[in-house]
Amino acid sequence: MFVQAPEVKKELGVKAEEFVKYDELMKEILRTGMSTPNVRKFCEIPQLNDKLKTLKDAFDDAEDYLNRNYLKLKKNKFPRFYFVSEDDLLYMLSNSSTPSLVIDYINKVILNMQTVTLKEDAGGGRPTAIDFVASVGVERLNYSRQFVLNGKTEE
Repeated sequence: MFVQAPEVKKELGVKAEEFVKYDELMKEILRTGMSTPNVRKFCEIPQLNDKLKTLKDAFDDAEDYLNRNYLKLKKNKFPRFYFVSEDDLLYMLSNSSTPSLVIDYINKVILNMQTVTLKEDAGGGRPTAIDFVASVGVERLNYSRQFVLNGKTEE
């Protein structure tokens, strides 16, 4: 999320930049592990324990920052997010630019709503919401005024 979701990276700013550095360190350790098939030799690599402790602290700090700042801000902006699991919320927020992926989670945010029908823009722009389908039965409610899904997930 810190590395691959452009909207999230932009909002997290410096924290996302810090995380990229630790992500690279983690990848370096994993590459070393792949090229050192003997576990004992891998564990004896100088400063490995220090690097792993640094990573653990950095990842704990990133998780804490996400919970205290980023997710709290999103939940305050759209209180229904308080009822969504952290994993689902992170998925939705990191896929803000792809409404069709977020729509799959709408039933976790709005009770008894199964999905929203989207009409893709032929020119590659944002999709338009046409109607929604209730999760009970086959109820379909057409919106009296269709609207383009602009903005962030919480909007």
